[in-house]
Amino acid sequence: MQSKQLNIKGMRYLILVLVVVILSGCTLFNKPEPQVQKVDETGAASGTLIDADGDDAQLQKYIQYKNEKYGFELKLPGEWSGFEVEERVLNWGDNVYGNSMDFGFRKDGVLESLFNINVHTKESWQNIQKQEGPKPTFLGENEDYILAWDLSQSASDELMIARRSQASEIVASFQWIKK
Repeated sequence: MQSKQLNIKGMRYLILVLVVVILSGCTLFNKPEPQVQKVDETGAASGTLIDADGDDAQLQKYIQYKNEKYGFELKLPGEWSGFEVEERVLNWGDNVYGNSMDFGFRKDGVLESLFNINVHTKESWQNIQKQEGPKPTFLGENEDYILAWDLSQSASDELMIARRSQASEIVASFQWIKK
């Protein structure tokens, strides 16, 4: 009787091990190609996966984000596949408002912003510079806007912390789109 129970437990263990091995094999060999969906419903911003030159193409891939509305582009690491951008209005105090684009990933139905890019008029930028407290970091200026960026205040887990740490590298790729 005991021997029969041991055989049943052994078989269950063997089946469990086989299922784990099969499932892990599926995820190792069926990695989907990173893709980016349109990140705003107006179609103003889109992302495209680009192969950079290099021996290890998987490590060299990045996502090119173009924002036609404000005329700039960024390059995000390939592991940012599936990122989203939400635009909102920020109140900088003293009746200074400006648009902000939050870059991040959806978690539990809410966008967890890892960094944002702010859009300012020249006048609103000057007003922000006169205020006390933290200020966004200047990115660039054209005839219409001054763009600046800032990190989010927090990240919820190790993966988000790692992605948040890539923000400086991402904004270093900032370029105006030539008209």
